[in-house]
Amino acid sequence: MPTWHPHTLVTFGGVLNTAAADHEIWQCGVRLLKPGAAGPLDDHDAYLTFAAPKLAQWFTGAAGAPAMNAGQFPGSATLNWVKANPIGADGHYSDPTTHIHDYATPQAGSHTGLTTCMPDMLCLAISWQTAKAVRHHAYATHGRIYPPNYMSVSNSTWSMRADPGQSANWCSMGVDLLHALSGADSPAVPIIASGHNGEYQPITGVRVGDVIDVQRRRKDALKEAYAVTAFSTP
Repeated sequence: MPTWHPHTLVTFGGVLNTAAADHEIWQCGVRLLKPGAAGPLDDHDAYLTFAAPKLAQWFTGAAGAPAMNAGQFPGSATLNWVKANPIGADGHYSDPTTHIHDYATPQAGSHTGLTTCMPDMLCLAISWQTAKAVRHHAYATHGRIYPPNYMSVSNSTWSMRADPGQSANWCSMGVDLLHALSGADSPAVPIIASGHNGEYQPITGVRVGDVIDVQRRRKDALKEAYAVTAFSTP
């Protein structure tokens, strides 16, 4: 039976492409520990009061966000909600109350200067690193999220590689996200956790490659429209 070290799971998400008739949704998550006591945060509603505006700044590039955040997320993508809930040793929510902040107005990205050229199920993944060596059968060594950054390739290239500089941009965005979720006003330690003997490691770095990733789970709402042509043997 899986055994987890009790912690807090923060998840957030929204709509991938509001311009699509059958729009898909996105979701990312980061796990946190309370400093010192190394358990779930004490007050998840108070934490959301702190984190929700910080996360909105990160997503929209609004005033108060780091300067490079502006225009990173597509204007067609929105951040709609954020949740923070304690996870018990069984890997499930340990509080019957779901702690969630729904944004009164969906928070839209501000990247509007480039026509979307990649399907919205594609993105550059942001990977988390720890001090523990990555090796075969190692646990709690690394993780990743798939943000809705499907404007990382320009129309001129039509490549599966991101434009120059995008990997570095999204490394910075990953660091800014961790700061937004674990700032001085509500200190917390971002971690990678495993259900194997309660193993966990603090996140110590961010890595982003330049090859576009695909999230197949983000191809759920779209329904096929088929073309049909008759065939008969001559």
